[in-house]
Amino acid sequence: MSEYLTFENLLGNEKAKELLLKDLEVGSNHSYLFLGREGLGKFLFAQAFARKILQIDEICHSDLKIIEDKISVKKSQIEEVVEDSFRLPMYKKYKVYIIRDFDKASKEAQNALLKTLEEPLAHVKLILVASNSENILPTILSRAKLIKFYPLRDDEIMGHLLFMGYNKIRAEDAIRFAKGSIGKALEILADVDFFDLKTKTEAALKSLLTFGGFEAYRTFKFFEDKKDDIDTLLEISYYYVRNLAINPTLRKDFEGLELRRILNMSSLIIEAREKLNFNVNFRAALMPLLLYIGGEDD
Repeated sequence: MSEYLTFENLLGNEKAKELLLKDLEVGSNHSYLFLGREGLGKFLFAQAFARKILQIDEICHSDLKIIEDKISVKKSQIEEVVEDSFRLPMYKKYKVYIIRDFDKASKEAQNALLKTLEEPLAHVKLILVASNSENILPTILSRAKLIKFYPLRDDEIMGHLLFMGYNKIRAEDAIRFAKGSIGKALEILADVDFFDLKTKTEAALKSLLTFGGFEAYRTFKFFEDKKDDIDTLLEISYYYVRNLAINPTLRKDFEGLELRRILNMSSLIIEAREKLNFNVNFRAALMPLLLYIGGEDD
């Protein structure tokens, strides 16, 4: 059994899957542009689609090439693709090339691929994976078949994560912060520090809600010490408060905590983040929020 999901079993972006399956039946297109914001599983789809084209189970195959670079795909890498494309496949009907983060390739690199797109060889399939169409030459956009990708539903991401063997409880936490991005969920799951930070942040907020008063200053010190992670801290805080709003059982731990007050906390968290984005002083941005959570300025 393959360790990879088959193309048919990929979860989410059903419209993209439908278009690609129909296209395989006709076999007319030689180049595709998988487009959507980062973390939506475009590269996973590209690999599964390539395996579907070649009818193989594994990702390592002589007729499948993956081109990527930590910074950006170079002109020399594209030129190697062009040169290699003139050689016939070794075992299959097609040679498939996946070029990852194509929108980060320089104009020179993209130009090097133009002739291959304009005069496609019958045995070549190109899959370009990108997040920003504005960074891609119009001539390339006009020649590649566009396949758009959209954020996944939580249950779709969960399906992927469980298939990959992740713990369900950890996966649920990661999904909550992933905002429809399987890439973000995987990034969170790989980050041991995130779960430690989440536990400590929630403990600080619980203490603040319980004791109020001076706890606002203690909590501020905690936030200040983790200043580099302030976006994550505020996001964790937002979802903690949100859970209080939607789960009455959790509110029982805090006597007299009203829904109206919780909703105001959510608004203040968003406001604090906006202030920080506009370079408002760190203390000035956070203290009104923390004081309010602690019961001041009601």
